[in-house]
Amino acid sequence: MNPINQVLEFVVRHYPVSVYPRVLEIAAGSGRLSRLLAHKGYQVTAMDPELVIDRFAPYEQDLNCFDESTDISSYDLGIAVHPCDIHETIIERFQDSGKGLFLIPCIPDACPSPSLSKFNNNDEWLQHLEQYGLNQAELFDKNAPHYIQPFRHAFYRFGEHVPVHIMPCCKKR
Repeated sequence: MNPINQVLEFVVRHYPVSVYPRVLEIAAGSGRLSRLLAHKGYQVTAMDPELVIDRFAPYEQDLNCFDESTDISSYDLGIAVHPCDIHETIIERFQDSGKGLFLIPCIPDACPSPSLSKFNNNDEWLQHLEQYGLNQAELFDKNAPHYIQPFRHAFYRFGEHVPVHIMPCCKKR
């Protein structure tokens, strides 16, 4: 199965559209996940300063960068796949607001992001993420294809009403 389809399946299963209808996808890139989510009934905004604009997209498009001033009040769920240097800003904003969050972080072994360069390896970075009160679990089988292996380790936290899920993966550049 394609990893993006696994992400979609996971989101649909754990964040049903009836509970999380309004989604902000941060670092949306091509908008592929946004499109798939929109076809599942979610009201999606794809946010990325380098977003591939699609005149016929079934979702809203926002060319701004996500930062501390981004208004997330109208969203129920934030999704970020490979957000490079803004992991912690995303986590803090969504945790502070009580919103749902699903994040697949970059990992130091595969991402040249300056904020990750201070970590010696993937394990050190993933341990750092644990400071946000997230638990760790294995999401996929060890025998999954090599391109899915970075999705194996999942981090999650169930707050008052809203879960936070973090899964490591990053595209090599």
